[in-house]
Amino acid sequence: ADEGVVLECCPGSNIALGVFASFADHPLPALMQAGCRVTLNSDDPPHFHSTIGHEYDIARTHFGLDDTALLALTRTAIEAAFVDEETRATLMARLADR
Repeated sequence: ADEGVVLECCPGSNIALGVFASFADHPLPALMQAGCRVTLNSDDPPHFHSTIGHEYDIARTHFGLDDTALLALTRTAIEAAFVDEETRATLMARLADR
């Protein structure tokens, strides 16, 4: 958390691959509680039959994240994205409209 490194979390694939036995064992909530900058990601959608929307549903259902927390994850993803500043500003403006 101190270094500000952004961690990409893919809960669906983490469970599918057996990295963690269950969502209850997944560290995403603990990482957030510790102040780590994290994002939600869908890993390999065709392989894991997942979408980014499904990962957000997982975060809401299994980790108890509300709209505010999910928007914060999205904001972090935009801040950390490898995009030009114009694109970043456009995405942040769209997020602010929510």
